[in-house]
Amino acid sequence: MTSRSVGSQWLKEKYNLTGYILTHCSFIGSNDSIEVTNKGNIEQVYSRKYATVKDTPLLHLEFSSAKSYCLLTNIFVRTSNCGFDANSKYIRKYK
Repeated sequence: MTSRSVGSQWLKEKYNLTGYILTHCSFIGSNDSIEVTNKGNIEQVYSRKYATVKDTPLLHLEFSSAKSYCLLTNIFVRTSNCGFDANSKYIRKYK
């Protein structure tokens, strides 16, 4: 079965945010499933009916269950013109 990333996992891969560990990764595949990895993380596969219409940051953000302010801020900074100041002290500290 092949699956593709969706939500936070897609955003993490798209913007190369390797420093973030997601405790819940979502994928689109042929069958619904939920697995707990040996590290205690959740990998959830949703059926194709839940796939995003297009691969855009906003649609994947809507799908995302991420609650990390730093992860979300880095995504907004990378998508340009989102109203975040990439030079703010807080963002620089956690990049």
